[in-house]
Amino acid sequence: DGSGRMFVVERVGRIKVVTPDGKVLPEPFLDLTKTNPLGSEVQTGFVEQGLWSIAFHPRFSENGYVYVHYSSLPFNGASIVARYTVDKASPNQITKEQAVKSAKVIMNIPQPYYNHYGGRIAFGPDGMLYIGKGDGGWEGDPLDAGQRLDTHLGKLLRINVDTPDNVAYDVPHDNPFARADSP
Repeated sequence: DGSGRMFVVERVGRIKVVTPDGKVLPEPFLDLTKTNPLGSEVQTGFVEQGLWSIAFHPRFSENGYVYVHYSSLPFNGASIVARYTVDKASPNQITKEQAVKSAKVIMNIPQPYYNHYGGRIAFGPDGMLYIGKGDGGWEGDPLDAGQRLDTHLGKLLRINVDTPDNVAYDVPHDNPFARADSP
C-alpha cells in the first residue's frame, strides 16, 4: 500500500500486518473469522478453500479500498470478491464494525465442487481488477468451464470496480470476450 508495511494473508481468514521493522502487529488488519454473527465468513473445510488474496485499490491512499477473495462459509464455499474500506483513523485495522459497515460484495461465484478455485486478485496497470478463477473443481474440468463463455469459472476475469456503490462492477468494453449479456 506504499507504507512499507507487509500484509500477510492467512488461509483461515485473517490478514496480519508486518511493520517495516519486521514486527507483526497483535491485532489483524482484517479478521473475517469474526465478522459473521454465525461464525467465520471464510470456509476452510477443504484443502483449497480459505482466504486467498488481498489487493489494494490503485487509489488506496485516497479511497481506502481493500479487496479480498475467499471461499464463503455462509454461501456454501462460493468464491467471494469483496471490498472493505479502511478508516483513516485506524490504518492498521479494519475493525469488525468497520468491516460490517463498509463491506461491498463485488462477486459471488457459486462453486460446484470443493476444489479448483483459483484465488489470486490483483490490479493491473490499466486500473482494472483481475481475478483468477479456477474451473470449479473436480478432475479434468467436467463442466467444460474453461471452454464456455457463459460462466466465470475457468477464466482470468477483468473487471472495473470504479462503479457507484449500488453497482457491483462493470465489464470493460475492451475485454476480449465482452458481450452485452455477459455474466
